[in-house]
Amino acid sequence: MNMFFILVGGGSAGSLLASRLTEDKASVLVLEAGGSDLENEATVIPGAWATLLRSKQDWNYHSVPQKHSSFAMEDQKIYLASGKMLGGSGSMNGLLMVRGSRHDFNEWARQGCKGWSYKEVLPYFKMIEKTEIPALKGSPYRGTKGNIVVTPQKSTTLEYFYRKAASEIGYRSVDCNGYSEI
Repeated sequence: MNMFFILVGGGSAGSLLASRLTEDKASVLVLEAGGSDLENEATVIPGAWATLLRSKQDWNYHSVPQKHSSFAMEDQKIYLASGKMLGGSGSMNGLLMVRGSRHDFNEWARQGCKGWSYKEVLPYFKMIEKTEIPALKGSPYRGTKGNIVVTPQKSTTLEYFYRKAASEIGYRSVDCNGYSEI
């Protein structure tokens, strides 16, 4: 019996789920309010990501007014960029893949969200990822067989000098999706 699924939202999670479901020969219809991420070249040029903010590819969400922060913002509301296109916010974030903090996952689990500790979610992060960064191969925090390909970025001259200056004053360069984000 062939299964049929309708997924509402073709963002990072919806697209990945559609891909996984079709591996089992299921039929999947993905409904996305926005268009293709390929309609705007800024989705494939990391340095052009900012042009997508507040564009037709952005839902232009704002938070509720904040009580203890965002004093410089209009009505103390925070602008929340959110992609309205295939790939969702993943298509408008400079082609970066950054997981949540392990401390946040552990706090959610401590507060009662069963199955959400970092130790419990890490296998799923690894399952979706295919790391092609030589220095990260073999890392216990990185996957090698998933659908999301993580490749090394070419460093700009400015980034080189930022890293050099940071190391000169004692900061380390770390894998932000590894053991420590800082």
